[in-house]
Amino acid sequence: MGARVGEREQVGRETESEWGKSVSGESGVGEESMNEEGRERERRAVCKAFESDLVSIESNDENLLIDGYLQTKHPHDNDKVAADYWIGGNDIESEGNFKWIGSEQPFTFTYWMSGQPDPAEQDCVEIRGVSNFRWHDETCTHQHRFICEKP
Repeated sequence: MGARVGEREQVGRETESEWGKSVSGESGVGEESMNEEGRERERRAVCKAFESDLVSIESNDENLLIDGYLQTKHPHDNDKVAADYWIGGNDIESEGNFKWIGSEQPFTFTYWMSGQPDPAEQDCVEIRGVSNFRWHDETCTHQHRFICEKP
């Protein structure tokens, strides 16, 4: 999926959002009952409402577009502490075999931070601000912003 800067935008945040509610609160699903796959489905549903899906970063060029946007949005180190974003990759089906949820294709490009992915039971992929926006596998139930992409 080729990407242009104008086709990517952040459309949701699972904690406080521009709409003033948490995404899980809008769907009527309780925080405690949400498992990893449920949380991932919920993020996708928000993207789908905007005729998009969680972003797949399949090349260095695409990664540079997103990295540039995030570096501009969070220019100071203290801004990056809370600057974690979910992207559309996971290894929920098979530990260590990451794929993009939209295309079901395995990763051909990665931008992992040092030591990642680790062997822990962490199935979703986030862009982590404190690692200068490198990728990190994390438990899918954490609440972060997420990035959607229009086809």
